[in-house]
Amino acid sequence: MDQAADSSELLRRIEELQREKDEKQNSLELLLRRIEGLQYGPFFVMVSCPQKPFSSQEPNIFYRKIVPPFSLFSVEMDEKVDLVEVLTRQVENLQRERDELRKDIEQLCMQQAGPGYVSVATRMLTQRTAALEQDIENLQKKLGGCLRENQNLQEELAEAYRIKSQLAELHGAALSKVSHFDLKYVAILFNKL
Repeated sequence: MDQAADSSELLRRIEELQREKDEKQNSLELLLRRIEGLQYGPFFVMVSCPQKPFSSQEPNIFYRKIVPPFSLFSVEMDEKVDLVEVLTRQVENLQRERDELRKDIEQLCMQQAGPGYVSVATRMLTQRTAALEQDIENLQKKLGGCLRENQNLQEELAEAYRIKSQLAELHGAALSKVSHFDLKYVAILFNKL
């Protein structure tokens, strides 16, 4: 009787902690979404692996788990690739919209500038040039990183081929030794007969 009360108390406490965890995770995801500007709500997935029952009389309990948007841990490999492609397209669309809005803002500024058109245009072109120079610097840094990574991968590949050839040589030597010992063993057997 005392064990049953302890078990039910533990079960109740575990469920309470699980609810608190889910609520905190949900509020954290909502906060992150507000920060990132995402408009997707959380969705739930029934987890396929059951919780371990506390006693043999209790059925297996499946539990709801909050899966954050764009979570990759519950997605198969081909779905991950599809998700990456979708997200890449969305980013490209947003960048295109941003550029179009920037051009519209520039046109509105020039229209409203009136006689100070030249100074406004010069200022905007200076800002655009500075932004493009910053983009060029960032891309050059990324290119340098990619070139270094490529060089490292080439070196690792060369090392892997070198090790592969050494293993092939060792394997060939081992096979020749084994065949040599097999011939000796057969010769010894014939000599005993």
